[in-house]
Amino acid sequence: MLLVLYFLRHSIADWLLLLREWHTDSLFEPIGLTTFIISVAGTPLARAILFGAFACTLATMYVGLRLLSQRWCYWSTLATFAAMATLIFHSTETSPLLAIPGIVLLATNLMPDDLFDRLFRRPRLRTTFVAVAVGIAELFLFRHYAAWIVRLWTGRPFAFSNGLAIALPAILIPSALMSVLIESHYLARVEQALRMPSSARIVDRGDFNWVELDATKKHLFVADRRLGSILRYDVADFSRDPLSSVHTAWAQSFAYDPTAARLYVYNHESRQLLVLDSNTLELKRSIPITDLSIGDTWIAPDRKTNTITIASEADTKDGVPFFVLDLSTGAQLDHTYTL
Repeated sequence: MLLVLYFLRHSIADWLLLLREWHTDSLFEPIGLTTFIISVAGTPLARAILFGAFACTLATMYVGLRLLSQRWCYWSTLATFAAMATLIFHSTETSPLLAIPGIVLLATNLMPDDLFDRLFRRPRLRTTFVAVAVGIAELFLFRHYAAWIVRLWTGRPFAFSNGLAIALPAILIPSALMSVLIESHYLARVEQALRMPSSARIVDRGDFNWVELDATKKHLFVADRRLGSILRYDVADFSRDPLSSVHTAWAQSFAYDPTAARLYVYNHESRQLLVLDSNTLELKRSIPITDLSIGDTWIAPDRKTNTITIASEADTKDGVPFFVLDLSTGAQLDHTYTL
């Protein structure tokens, strides 16, 4: 118990610090939410293993602590799980705030009947809450909701008394939520290890986005959002350090023109379209496009018309999201204010 309280002391400190910055949590921003959904959908096997680990740990804790009184079993299981969850979230670089819903789910689903009766002293209030709180009662008060359904179906009083029926939803529901909410690159590595065939190999790790082979298939161009530049790897020997371009302000994409041996990438900080030599990654020229909307860009050169098209995702509704430029002079030939 002393060890649990020790961990809780740090957990509470983390929560108070993060509550002060709640409004800056990236999960509640559109980009952060999109990244979170991709992360969850891309690591199903790793999260299934995590779910099993949480469920087994909770079941072991519950069975081991049942030797205590019902109240002590409840509070000890809840405190131990809260400390463990916060420690795991903190160690996986996930905001400990995201552990709170799972802890609350455990607290409400594992709640002893006498404590539940004290919170809902009036039967009508209890029935109204279970009936009206759609989507909440099923998760937070699963066994009481299920008992209410049985009473409606049979017309007789009913309550779950079996220990397994009480513990099962309290174990499975929080474990499922916890396994979904953890955000960590460690899960991606576990997923890779589980899915990757033996014939595949990892040649480098980083925040890579756009990837393209050159015309000779001897070099691989990569948009590196970790270093904020374009990298060129030697396909025959990935152990060699890649060539690196000038700073690109963490651009997520580029365009490759094999005919002219050029790479085109937009630097949103300098508001310039950078033209790089694909053989050396040296900067050949810069074309100012100061009115382009802020956002990730898509670039397409066209040698037949000697033009280059650049479009922005326009994360912010300012500027111009679409331009057509003359490749030789950089002059703006056309643009649009809506996409």
